Amino acid sequence: PPNAPHSPRPGPVTFGRTARLTGYRTAPSPLHPGDALDLLTAWEIQAPHPAELVLFTHLLDATGNVIAQVDRLDAPSWQWQPGDRLAQIHTLALPATLPPGRYHLAVGLYTRAGLTRLPVDADPGPVTRILIPLEVTTR
Repeated sequence: PPNAPHSPRPGPVTFGRTARLTGYRTAPSPLHPGDALDLLTAWEIQAPHPAELVLFTHLLDATGNVIAQVDRLDAPSWQWQPGDRLAQIHTLALPATLPPGRYHLAVGLYTRAGLTRLPVDADPGPVTRILIPLEVTTR
């Protein structure tokens, strides 16, 4: 797996006792070099968080290098209440020169001010992201 620590399961998983990732979907399928990859994530809020949060999505190669990334959150975290549900779409532009193969999307949350990642609650150790496997094929 690319540069652990991470949680290999894609969900549901809770970050920092604050937000639970309840599901995700990627499109298009199949995915090709040069495509725009859409990642839709679904979240359920467990508790308010005192800091402004940002959701990150990073496309990683087999060695953990970041190929593309989007860091944003369209639902301001300072307004979250327990039980709120939200969906976020991240669109990543895949390089046209991206070789076909297996990749991962790393997903997690961090504080905007301190750039501190929220931990995955149920995992021991410094786990701060989940990995979603992805396959890129030739046209």
